[in-house]
Amino acid sequence: MDLDLIDYHEAAHSVVANVFGWACGPVTVAGGSKWAGCSLAAPPLVVCGAFDADQPFCTWPPTLQHRIETDVIMRAAGDVAERLLWAPPLGRGPEPVIAVAAELAGALELAGAPPDEAEQRWAAAAVEDAAMPSDAERIAEAARCAFVGDPAGCAAWLLYLERQCEQLVIRHSGQIRRLAAHLHERQVLSGDQVQALLKQRATLAAV
Repeated sequence: MDLDLIDYHEAAHSVVANVFGWACGPVTVAGGSKWAGCSLAAPPLVVCGAFDADQPFCTWPPTLQHRIETDVIMRAAGDVAERLLWAPPLGRGPEPVIAVAAELAGALELAGAPPDEAEQRWAAAAVEDAAMPSDAERIAEAARCAFVGDPAGCAAWLLYLERQCEQLVIRHSGQIRRLAAHLHERQVLSGDQVQALLKQRATLAAV
């Protein structure tokens, strides 16, 4: 089964968000005029006391540092998965029959309610939303906030987070591939389906 770049991209966003405890919502790869796909995930609430944002990022409350860094890693996960997991079909040999069979079997196991009317409306609107920032723009916004006037520190920090993201994508590549296969087949998954799939794989991994 040849999956598309966007299948891996959006699947990686959801899988990495789930690793960090975000509440994963619906995902679409049914492209529109602006975006090829979109995934929805809500981060956990962060509570921190007063702090001086003019001080170096390393002095900020650890909970806030973690929240900003996980946001950057989650935003970067789509691009990282494209680079590490997707291979163009041209010039590539046939996939092993066991790998194909595993994907086909997994496609039959999707639990959870299908997208409801509200999720279908979200999926249709999200890929047409020209005002929605790109992953790169969101990452740049976080970097400017954390490293004002320190471009060298900012670049080193982003490179460090990219390496963390690469390790996560490799570690959870099986889960990303399975979710990508479901997306490729159905185009839109509900939050219920995404969470059921991620929970199922987490349970199997713990056995």
